[in-house]
Amino acid sequence: MLKKIFKYTLYPGLILSALLIAWSLRANETIALKYMFLILVVANGIIWAFEFIYPYNLEWRPDKKTLKLDIFYSLSATILITTLLKLMLFKLYTSFDWNFLNIWPKEWPIFIQLILAIVYADFFIYWFHRWCHRHDRGWRLHVIHHTPSKLHFWASARSHPFNLFIFYTTEVGVLVFLGIGNDVIALWTLFLSINGQFQHCNIDIKPGIFNWFIQTCATHRVHHSPNWKYSNSNFGNQTVVWDHIFGTYYLPNEEIKETGIKMHKIPESYLEQLKIPFNLDKYKV
Repeated sequence: MLKKIFKYTLYPGLILSALLIAWSLRANETIALKYMFLILVVANGIIWAFEFIYPYNLEWRPDKKTLKLDIFYSLSATILITTLLKLMLFKLYTSFDWNFLNIWPKEWPIFIQLILAIVYADFFIYWFHRWCHRHDRGWRLHVIHHTPSKLHFWASARSHPFNLFIFYTTEVGVLVFLGIGNDVIALWTLFLSINGQFQHCNIDIKPGIFNWFIQTCATHRVHHSPNWKYSNSNFGNQTVVWDHIFGTYYLPNEEIKETGIKMHKIPESYLEQLKIPFNLDKYKV
Protein backbone atom coordinates (compact mmCIF):
# COMPACT_ATOMS: atom_id res chain seq x y z
CA MET A 1 0.00 0.00 0.00
CA LEU A 2 2.79 2.41 0.95
CA LYS A 3 4.64 1.66 -2.29
CA LYS A 4 1.52 2.35 -4.33
CA ILE A 5 1.04 5.72 -2.61
CA PHE A 6 4.68 6.54 -3.25
CA LYS A 7 4.35 5.72 -6.98
CA TYR A 8 1.69 8.37 -7.45
CA THR A 9 2.90 11.05 -5.02
CA LEU A 10 6.72 11.27 -5.27
CA TYR A 11 6.72 13.07 -8.61
CA PRO A 12 4.15 15.84 -7.96
CA GLY A 13 5.02 16.00 -4.27
CA LEU A 14 8.73 16.70 -4.70
CA ILE A 15 8.27 19.29 -7.44
CA LEU A 16 5.48 21.11 -5.62
CA SER A 17 7.42 21.07 -2.34
CA ALA A 18 10.51 22.54 -4.01
CA LEU A 19 8.47 25.32 -5.61
CA LEU A 20 6.60 26.17 -2.41
CA ILE A 21 9.79 26.22 -0.32
CA ALA A 22 11.51 28.46 -2.86
CA TRP A 23 8.52 30.80 -2.94
CA SER A 24 8.45 31.02 0.87
CA LEU A 25 12.13 32.05 0.90
CA ARG A 26 11.75 34.95 -1.51
CA ALA A 27 12.75 38.48 -0.53
CA ASN A 28 11.76 41.55 -2.53
CA GLU A 29 10.21 39.31 -5.18
CA THR A 30 13.57 37.57 -5.72
CA ILE A 31 14.72 34.11 -4.66
CA ALA A 32 18.41 34.04 -3.69
CA LEU A 33 20.74 31.85 -5.73
CA LYS A 34 21.98 30.07 -2.60
CA TYR A 35 18.45 28.87 -1.82
CA MET A 36 17.87 27.73 -5.39
CA PHE A 37 21.14 25.79 -5.40
CA LEU A 38 20.38 24.13 -2.04
CA ILE A 39 16.88 23.11 -3.13
CA LEU A 40 18.24 21.62 -6.34
CA VAL A 41 20.91 19.64 -4.48
CA VAL A 42 18.36 18.17 -2.04
CA ALA A 43 15.80 17.39 -4.75
CA ASN A 44 18.38 15.71 -6.98
CA GLY A 45 19.68 13.72 -4.02
CA ILE A 46 16.18 12.41 -3.32
CA ILE A 47 15.64 11.38 -6.96
CA TRP A 48 18.99 9.60 -7.10
CA ALA A 49 18.37 7.78 -3.81
CA PHE A 50 14.97 6.47 -4.87
CA GLU A 51 16.49 4.85 -7.96
CA PHE A 52 17.99 2.33 -5.52
CA ILE A 53 14.82 1.99 -3.44
CA TYR A 54 12.18 1.56 -6.18
CA PRO A 55 13.89 1.04 -9.57
CA TYR A 56 11.74 1.01 -12.71
CA ASN A 57 14.02 -1.43 -14.53
CA LEU A 58 16.79 -3.35 -12.77
CA GLU A 59 18.61 -3.74 -16.09
CA TRP A 60 18.89 0.03 -16.38
CA ARG A 61 21.27 0.34 -13.49
CA PRO A 62 24.48 1.75 -14.99
CA ASP A 63 27.60 -0.34 -15.40
CA LYS A 64 31.02 1.06 -14.50
CA LYS A 65 31.92 2.06 -18.06
CA THR A 66 28.78 4.04 -18.85
CA LEU A 67 28.57 5.45 -15.31
CA LYS A 68 32.03 6.96 -15.65
CA LEU A 69 31.04 8.68 -18.90
CA ASP A 70 27.67 9.83 -17.55
CA ILE A 71 29.17 11.28 -14.38
CA PHE A 72 31.70 13.16 -16.50
CA TYR A 73 28.80 14.51 -18.58
CA SER A 74 27.04 15.47 -15.36
CA LEU A 75 30.06 17.42 -14.17
CA SER A 76 30.86 19.05 -17.50
CA ALA A 77 27.41 19.41 -19.06
CA THR A 78 24.90 19.55 -16.25
CA ILE A 79 26.96 21.42 -13.64
CA LEU A 80 29.41 23.46 -15.67
CA ILE A 81 27.15 24.21 -18.63
CA THR A 82 23.47 23.70 -17.86
CA THR A 83 23.25 24.66 -14.19
CA LEU A 84 25.83 27.44 -14.32
CA LEU A 85 24.33 28.76 -17.55
CA LYS A 86 20.89 28.85 -15.97
CA LEU A 87 22.17 30.52 -12.80
CA MET A 88 24.33 32.98 -14.73
CA LEU A 89 21.46 33.94 -17.01
CA PHE A 90 19.22 34.21 -13.95
CA LYS A 91 21.80 36.43 -12.19
CA LEU A 92 22.25 38.54 -15.32
CA TYR A 93 18.54 38.96 -15.66
CA THR A 94 17.93 39.89 -12.02
CA SER A 95 20.84 42.37 -11.99
CA PHE A 96 19.45 44.65 -14.70
CA ASP A 97 16.14 46.15 -15.69
CA TRP A 98 15.29 44.31 -18.87
CA ASN A 99 12.22 45.97 -20.36
CA PHE A 100 12.12 44.90 -23.99
CA LEU A 101 8.41 44.43 -24.76
CA ASN A 102 7.54 44.45 -21.04
CA ILE A 103 4.16 42.83 -21.67
CA TRP A 104 4.48 39.94 -19.21
CA PRO A 105 1.31 39.74 -17.01
CA LYS A 106 3.09 40.33 -13.69
CA GLU A 107 -0.21 41.02 -11.93
CA TRP A 108 -1.38 37.43 -12.46
CA PRO A 109 -1.06 34.87 -9.62
CA ILE A 110 2.54 33.61 -9.44
CA PHE A 111 1.80 29.98 -10.26
CA ILE A 112 -0.39 30.94 -13.23
CA GLN A 113 2.59 32.94 -14.49
CA LEU A 114 4.78 29.86 -13.96
CA ILE A 115 2.47 27.69 -16.07
CA LEU A 116 2.40 30.36 -18.78
CA ALA A 117 6.23 30.54 -18.76
CA ILE A 118 6.57 26.76 -19.09
CA VAL A 119 4.11 26.51 -21.98
CA TYR A 120 5.32 29.64 -23.81
CA ALA A 121 9.05 28.80 -23.65
CA ASP A 122 8.34 25.21 -24.63
CA PHE A 123 6.73 26.30 -27.91
CA PHE A 124 10.11 27.37 -29.32
CA ILE A 125 11.96 24.36 -27.91
CA TYR A 126 9.28 22.04 -29.32
CA TRP A 127 10.01 23.20 -32.86
CA PHE A 128 13.79 23.16 -32.41
CA HIS A 129 13.62 19.65 -30.92
CA ARG A 130 11.33 18.45 -33.69
CA TRP A 131 13.69 19.90 -36.30
CA CYS A 132 16.59 18.04 -34.66
CA HIS A 133 14.78 14.74 -35.22
CA ARG A 134 13.64 15.48 -38.76
CA HIS A 135 16.77 17.02 -40.32
CA ASP A 136 20.35 15.79 -40.53
CA ARG A 137 21.99 18.98 -39.25
CA GLY A 138 19.75 19.04 -36.22
CA TRP A 139 20.20 15.34 -35.51
CA ARG A 140 23.98 15.79 -35.46
CA LEU A 141 23.57 18.27 -32.60
CA HIS A 142 21.04 16.17 -30.70
CA VAL A 143 21.94 12.51 -31.29
CA ILE A 144 24.25 12.23 -28.25
CA HIS A 145 21.27 12.67 -25.94
CA HIS A 146 19.74 9.50 -27.40
CA THR A 147 22.80 7.27 -27.08
CA PRO A 148 22.14 5.90 -23.54
CA SER A 149 20.76 2.36 -23.67
CA LYS A 150 19.73 2.76 -20.03
CA LEU A 151 17.82 5.74 -18.67
CA HIS A 152 18.75 6.74 -15.14
CA PHE A 153 19.66 9.79 -13.04
CA TRP A 154 23.17 10.21 -14.44
CA ALA A 155 22.23 9.55 -18.07
CA SER A 156 20.05 12.66 -18.15
CA ALA A 157 23.18 14.80 -18.58
CA ARG A 158 24.21 13.35 -21.93
CA SER A 159 23.91 16.20 -24.42
CA HIS A 160 26.36 17.89 -26.71
CA PRO A 161 27.37 21.38 -25.44
CA PHE A 162 26.05 22.93 -28.68
CA ASN A 163 22.66 21.33 -28.09
CA LEU A 164 22.53 22.46 -24.45
CA PHE A 165 23.50 26.02 -25.26
CA ILE A 166 20.78 26.41 -27.91
CA PHE A 167 18.12 24.83 -25.69
CA TYR A 168 18.65 26.95 -22.60
CA THR A 169 19.51 30.29 -24.16
CA THR A 170 16.39 29.99 -26.34
CA GLU A 171 14.16 29.17 -23.38
CA VAL A 172 15.47 31.99 -21.20
CA GLY A 173 15.70 34.46 -24.09
CA VAL A 174 12.05 34.26 -25.13
CA LEU A 175 10.91 34.83 -21.56
CA VAL A 176 13.27 37.75 -20.89
CA PHE A 177 12.12 39.35 -24.13
CA LEU A 178 8.59 39.62 -22.72
CA GLY A 179 9.74 41.05 -19.37
CA ILE A 180 9.11 38.08 -17.06
CA GLY A 181 9.50 38.77 -13.33
CA ASN A 182 12.47 37.67 -11.21
CA ASP A 183 10.41 35.39 -8.99
CA VAL A 184 8.79 33.60 -11.94
CA ILE A 185 12.10 32.98 -13.73
CA ALA A 186 13.48 31.49 -10.51
CA LEU A 187 10.55 29.08 -10.06
CA TRP A 188 10.67 28.23 -13.76
CA THR A 189 14.39 27.36 -13.44
CA LEU A 190 13.68 25.07 -10.49
CA PHE A 191 10.86 23.31 -12.31
CA LEU A 192 12.97 22.71 -15.43
CA SER A 193 15.88 21.33 -13.43
CA ILE A 194 13.90 18.95 -11.21
CA ASN A 195 11.43 17.82 -13.86
CA GLY A 196 14.33 17.20 -16.24
CA GLN A 197 15.87 14.76 -13.76
CA PHE A 198 12.53 13.02 -13.25
CA GLN A 199 12.12 12.59 -17.02
CA HIS A 200 15.22 10.40 -17.20
CA CYS A 201 14.98 8.70 -13.80
CA ASN A 202 14.93 4.95 -13.27
CA ILE A 203 12.25 5.07 -10.59
CA ASP A 204 9.02 3.09 -10.64
CA ILE A 205 6.59 5.99 -10.39
CA LYS A 206 3.22 6.61 -12.02
CA PRO A 207 2.73 10.25 -13.09
CA GLY A 208 -0.89 9.42 -13.97
CA ILE A 209 -2.88 12.41 -15.18
CA PHE A 210 0.30 14.51 -15.41
CA ASN A 211 1.29 12.47 -18.49
CA TRP A 212 -1.33 14.38 -20.44
CA PHE A 213 0.19 17.83 -20.06
CA ILE A 214 3.71 17.52 -18.62
CA GLN A 215 6.73 15.80 -20.16
CA THR A 216 7.12 13.06 -17.55
CA CYS A 217 9.34 10.00 -17.28
CA ALA A 218 6.57 7.94 -18.94
CA THR A 219 6.26 10.15 -22.03
CA HIS A 220 10.00 10.82 -22.25
CA ARG A 221 10.91 7.13 -22.16
CA VAL A 222 8.75 6.76 -25.25
CA HIS A 223 10.77 9.52 -26.91
CA HIS A 224 14.02 7.70 -26.06
CA SER A 225 12.86 4.43 -27.61
CA PRO A 226 14.96 3.04 -30.51
CA ASN A 227 11.65 2.47 -32.30
CA TRP A 228 11.52 5.34 -34.81
CA LYS A 229 7.72 5.60 -34.51
CA TYR A 230 8.02 6.12 -30.77
CA SER A 231 11.03 8.46 -30.75
CA ASN A 232 9.39 10.77 -33.29
CA SER A 233 6.90 11.87 -30.66
CA ASN A 234 6.74 13.90 -27.45
CA PHE A 235 9.09 16.70 -28.55
CA GLY A 236 8.16 19.15 -25.80
CA ASN A 237 10.92 19.83 -23.29
CA GLN A 238 8.76 20.30 -20.18
CA THR A 239 5.20 19.99 -21.43
CA VAL A 240 3.36 17.92 -24.04
CA VAL A 241 0.79 20.64 -24.75
CA TRP A 242 2.31 21.44 -28.13
CA ASP A 243 2.59 17.74 -28.96
CA HIS A 244 -1.18 17.45 -28.47
CA ILE A 245 -1.82 20.50 -30.64
CA PHE A 246 0.53 19.48 -33.48
CA GLY A 247 -0.23 15.76 -33.42
CA THR A 248 3.03 14.33 -32.07
CA TYR A 249 1.85 13.12 -28.65
CA TYR A 250 2.16 9.37 -28.11
CA LEU A 251 1.83 7.20 -25.02
CA PRO A 252 1.49 3.46 -25.76
CA ASN A 253 -0.06 1.05 -23.30
CA GLU A 254 3.06 -1.08 -22.96
CA GLU A 255 6.00 -0.10 -20.80
CA ILE A 256 9.22 0.98 -22.47
CA LYS A 257 11.98 -1.56 -21.83
CA GLU A 258 14.57 -0.44 -24.39
CA THR A 259 16.15 2.94 -25.17
CA GLY A 260 18.95 4.20 -27.39
CA ILE A 261 19.59 4.34 -31.14
CA LYS A 262 20.20 1.64 -33.75
CA MET A 263 21.18 3.60 -36.87
CA HIS A 264 24.53 4.67 -35.40
CA LYS A 265 27.08 2.95 -33.20
CA ILE A 266 28.70 5.83 -31.34
CA PRO A 267 31.68 5.07 -29.05
CA GLU A 268 31.35 5.61 -25.30
CA SER A 269 34.02 8.29 -25.32
CA TYR A 270 33.47 11.90 -24.31
CA LEU A 271 36.07 13.27 -26.72
CA GLU A 272 34.73 11.22 -29.62
CA GLN A 273 31.16 12.30 -28.85
CA LEU A 274 32.21 15.95 -28.92
CA LYS A 275 33.15 15.43 -32.57
CA ILE A 276 29.81 13.87 -33.54
CA PRO A 277 28.26 17.01 -35.13
CA PHE A 278 31.11 16.90 -37.64
CA ASN A 279 31.64 13.16 -38.24
CA LEU A 280 28.37 11.36 -37.45
CA ASP A 281 28.38 9.51 -40.79
CA LYS A 282 31.52 7.71 -39.68
CA TYR A 283 29.47 5.71 -37.13
CA LYS A 284 26.48 4.84 -39.31
CA VAL A 285 25.52 1.16 -39.04
